[in-house]
Amino acid sequence: MFFYKMYKFALWLKDSSWGGVIYSALDMLGVRIAIGRIRNYILNHKKQQNVTKEMRQSRKYFLEKKEQVKQIIKLLSDERSKDCYSRMVKFRCTYDHKVLPKNSYRSQYFGNTYFSYQDDEVFVDCGAFDGDTVKKFKKKMRKEGKTYKQIIAVEVDRRNCKNLSRNHPDCLIIRGGAWDKKEVLQFSTGQGENCQVQYEQSRDLPTEKIRAYALDKIAACRHATFIKMDIEGAEQYALRGFRHTIQTNKPKLAISIYHSDSDMIEIPLMLKEMVPSYKFYVMQHTNTACDTVLYATV
Repeated sequence: MFFYKMYKFALWLKDSSWGGVIYSALDMLGVRIAIGRIRNYILNHKKQQNVTKEMRQSRKYFLEKKEQVKQIIKLLSDERSKDCYSRMVKFRCTYDHKVLPKNSYRSQYFGNTYFSYQDDEVFVDCGAFDGDTVKKFKKKMRKEGKTYKQIIAVEVDRRNCKNLSRNHPDCLIIRGGAWDKKEVLQFSTGQGENCQVQYEQSRDLPTEKIRAYALDKIAACRHATFIKMDIEGAEQYALRGFRHTIQTNKPKLAISIYHSDSDMIEIPLMLKEMVPSYKFYVMQHTNTACDTVLYATV
């Protein structure tokens, strides 16, 4: 609850007339990232010292799924990815920082050598927050000397959409959740980049009803050539709702798989079934259990 209140204060600061400048300066200096990493390190260190219920569940889950883990490791296209994935599975069971792979924060989504870029890219950013990833995408396209045809930002939170519109007025913003069908869901709100589907009511977090969509049903999304997803555990639903586009276009994918043990197993296998020709890679972008990303390209 303490961290939630602090995060709310940071968001208020960001949206005030003078606070936005301060927030942006601190963000550029890496203060937000540093605070998040220190918090996660402290929490993870405690887990390592004392075996938790979460760790026991992970150990049981990955033991039961050991054949699928082996299958995914074989699917990965380079030794670095195989090592990274193996280490992250072990880390989720032990929270022993000694087993963590080398992280590559600055290369998240766009700094890898797996992707090649073409003119007229259509980038779909699921979980667009305030446009921080959109900004990186634009920078990458300029560096590559390529143009983009359209950027589609999918975001559920009202405050985030307001900031998106201000920061990137050229984007098509879809306010709603990426899901497997059209549905009204309960979402936590006012938490910046941590807004998510609420499967159970919480007294601590404000929620509101938000429309969710299968992105296959949205005309602009059907032209996607690059899809990024970091939607707080809704990735499996969203991928099922994007199946036709993925199978037809075979877009570049950058999909977060760290939100649950199930995501670490089910998402790679789901995408392999959708597009057997995909080549898969895994990179870790923080020194915690967060920001494990699966990359896919043909």
